[in-house]
Amino acid sequence: AGRYRGRIHSWDVVNEAIDPKDGRPDGLRRSPWLELVGPGYIELAFRTARNADKTALLTYNDYGIELDTPEQTDKRAAVMALVRRMKAHHVPIDAVGVQSHLDASTALPGAGLQQFVRELAGMGLQVFVTEMDVSDKNVPGSGAEQDAAVARVYREYLKMMLAEPNVKAALTWGITDRYTWLHGPKYCRADGQPQRPLPFDAEYRPAPAFFAERDAIDSRTARE
Repeated sequence: AGRYRGRIHSWDVVNEAIDPKDGRPDGLRRSPWLELVGPGYIELAFRTARNADKTALLTYNDYGIELDTPEQTDKRAAVMALVRRMKAHHVPIDAVGVQSHLDASTALPGAGLQQFVRELAGMGLQVFVTEMDVSDKNVPGSGAEQDAAVARVYREYLKMMLAEPNVKAALTWGITDRYTWLHGPKYCRADGQPQRPLPFDAEYRPAPAFFAERDAIDSRTARE
């Protein structure tokens, strides 16, 4: 962080530190950092990052907090509790990242995530959409139908998120379908066709998701 002092917009200082399934009252994931340093490793990381760069935005980032399923609702609550503890201890956190690995064949995020974003706004925190991609593993039909389903999620999800004034950035987990992590064996489609989760296809051509993403950003600009 010191090497790039003054030149970086934001740092993902601590990533994926919450996992309620691990059974701790504080919701922390059992990890080497937790075992070696203790629960204070998160505060230590943020204070160290702030000392290295006084201007970069310092972010806590996590996944599986977008939907209103019981599991994701519990994890979202644990993330909020962590952030509230950090604020109570005057830890220098500026933003929370919502990883946004979404699925075109399931329900979209809704009221629970909106309330989460607004609670963070009440604490003076920004929110970043991070790592966004949209799985079409279970979307039937042709490539065009896959693309349409993925684009719908980009448009509707980003419009919902960007309607919140404290949502200040949107990042995808890669640019082109050629290199998506969703090509792994675990994520193969039944028809053998590759997934198409990103704004540019495998030939680096803009996909419908790109135009949907742009429409969502334009809708935010028009309101402002």
